Amino acid sequence: MSFVCLTCMLQAQPLVRGGKVLAQKAAQSAQTTASGGLLERLEHLYSSGEKAAQEAQIAQKIRVAKEKQLKYALQTPQGEASKRMEHLLQKVVPTQPQALPALGHPFTGQEFAFSRKYQEAMEEFLQLQKFYNSHTLSVKGPVRFSFGEKGPLGDLVQTVLLRLRSLQKIYPDDKPLKQALSYVYFAMGEINPMLKGVYEEPQKRVGRRFQREEFLFDQMWFDQMAFMAWPPRQAALPEKLQVAVVNDDPSVLQQYKLWQQQGLFKGWKFSFFDTAEEAVKAIAANPEYGLLITDLTVTNSSVLESMRRLRATGNTMPVIVCSAYTVDQINAQQLFNQGFDGFISWTNVSSYGPEHLEEGLKKFFFYKDYYKW
Repeated sequence: MSFVCLTCMLQAQPLVRGGKVLAQKAAQSAQTTASGGLLERLEHLYSSGEKAAQEAQIAQKIRVAKEKQLKYALQTPQGEASKRMEHLLQKVVPTQPQALPALGHPFTGQEFAFSRKYQEAMEEFLQLQKFYNSHTLSVKGPVRFSFGEKGPLGDLVQTVLLRLRSLQKIYPDDKPLKQALSYVYFAMGEINPMLKGVYEEPQKRVGRRFQREEFLFDQMWFDQMAFMAWPPRQAALPEKLQVAVVNDDPSVLQQYKLWQQQGLFKGWKFSFFDTAEEAVKAIAANPEYGLLITDLTVTNSSVLESMRRLRATGNTMPVIVCSAYTVDQINAQQLFNQGFDGFISWTNVSSYGPEHLEEGLKKFFFYKDYYKW
């Protein structure tokens, strides 16, 4: 039997894996069986290659089993530990810059500037995610931070949170941004359990988003809107509108009439009512009404009950509360769930003039156009 034929036999063995393994095993075979014949070396090489192949198959099966086990552990609800790992291990891949304009604000015309802000904020988030995971991923149960750790880490997470929240107003449909916010909300709740749930999205009414700054239409948030590069001209009032105003204070109704005589709210036609019940009846009889501005406390009238009846008929017209009573975040949430669309402080209107009311209404119609309410 020639050497060439033996080589052919070696190449024909199906269990010998790769030329590199074959060369190593052949060298080992030559050393261990130097005194033996060629057939003995061939038998040793064959058995060594077979063993290596079997070990490789077993290692592969173990890897596959471990991957399946990890995947099952993440997909199967197993209490807080499973949910925690799901939050920490989610992979966030930022949207490519060229795809951002299609997701962005339809009126800004500043796609490049917002795209840069998006990239910077997402880069900052990914650094935070890497840092937070490196310190907490090994913890199986709820992570606990010392008093000295909570302050600096909470400030860091909150900074990222505020940047992401501001971008969400520009890219509300961007999935990576939603994933990043979900992670940051979770981390904030872990750092300080007192804040758990504070930053979660409030309950949403069908067909309408709820954000506190999109409900309280006051000057402070107008300044923030300008900071976000949304010029006032983009928040324009409708040219023509039939408006119902509910208030039992004659001085307030007189103020509206005076503004109309002065040419403010040009193109708008106001109707005035002493009770919410009268306004709702008029609105039901006249589909031309496009806005209701009402006080909350009206003598011999239930504004909340009238609102419930209005919404029960399927009427979705905007209803803005303009009241001297201060409304905090919880009350704003309640008013929103009861069918109202916004709140403007009459105290601020009295202090700053009709421009405050006008800017508040501009903001509402801005959001209405933007979110397609």
